[in-house]
Amino acid sequence: MTIAAVARKKSKVGNNKVSSRMIRVLEIPNLRFLTYSNYCRGSDGGWGYNTRIDGGGSYGDFKETDSPEGADLYFQALSTDDTESGELYFYVPCASGSDYSGGSVCAANAKWFNDNFGSKKWVHNVWGGYNTYAVAVGLTGLLLCDDSTFDAVCDALEGLDGYPVFDDDTLSSLESEWTDNAWESWAADSFRRAVEKRFADCAEFNWPSDSELRSVFEELAGNANEYWYNEGDGDSMYIDVDKIVASIDLDDCEGENGRDGLADYVVSYEVSYNDGGEVREDYSCESEAAGRVEELRSAGFAGAFYN
Repeated sequence: MTIAAVARKKSKVGNNKVSSRMIRVLEIPNLRFLTYSNYCRGSDGGWGYNTRIDGGGSYGDFKETDSPEGADLYFQALSTDDTESGELYFYVPCASGSDYSGGSVCAANAKWFNDNFGSKKWVHNVWGGYNTYAVAVGLTGLLLCDDSTFDAVCDALEGLDGYPVFDDDTLSSLESEWTDNAWESWAADSFRRAVEKRFADCAEFNWPSDSELRSVFEELAGNANEYWYNEGDGDSMYIDVDKIVASIDLDDCEGENGRDGLADYVVSYEVSYNDGGEVREDYSCESEAAGRVEELRSAGFAGAFYN
C-alpha cells in the first residue's frame, strides 16, 4: 500500500483528529512549507524526478511552496507514486545553518531535534554546500504519528516562538566543545603572542601547556569581563584577547584558589654579588639583569653575575 493510500485510510478513520492536527501545525510560527524534487535515475535506468525524500536530501532539492489549505485537501492531493507532487515538508525553525550562518543556537537546536525525533522516518537531515545543514519534517508523517510524538514535536516547535532554544543544556555543551576547539586552534597562541608583545620590555615567559594555561586565561578573562561568544557564523567561538591582555598587571597575576597565575610563568633572572655577604636580586628581563651586572662590575663588584 502506498504512503498516499495509507494516509487517506488513516485520515478517514480519524478525520477530526487529523484535521485538528493540521490546524495546530498551520498555527505554528515561522514554518516554511516545501516540496521535494530530486532528479535521479529510475529503476528502468531512465532519469526522472522523485518527489518524496527517502532518508536525507540536498538543500537544493527543496523548494518553498504555499501552505496547505486543510487536511482533506492535502491528503486528496497526495500522489500514489513518486512521480507526482503532493507531499509537503517544512524546515524546523532555528535549526539550520552553514559555515557562514546559523551559529551555536541553530546547531544545538538541530542536534536536539535529531536526538529526540531523528529516528522517525519522516524526519530528514538536509545538507548543502559550505556545510549547510537543516532538518526537514514530512508533514504526512507528522499528521499520522502517535499522539505523544505529535504533541512533543508541536510543543517544541511552538516553544521556539518565545525562546528560540530547544534545550539550554544542549546549547551549553555544544558551545563548550566549540570553545575548547577555538582555544586549541587559535586563542592559546594569540594570547601568548599578545602577552609577549605587551611586556616585551620588562618580562619574558616560560609558557606551560595549552591545557595548563587555559585556567589562567579564563581567570584573567573573567577579571576583564570578557567572555566567549558565537557571532552566528558557523561553529566559531570568539573572545577579545587584546582587551584581556590590556587589562593585565603582572603584579596582580599571582593566581587564585591555589592555582598558578600568569606571574608564575615569568622567567626570573637572579643577579648575585658579594657586598660583605652574598646579595641576590631578581629581574624578569634578561637585558635588565645583564645591565645590572655591568653596573655592579663597573662599581667594583668584579664577581657579579646573573643566571
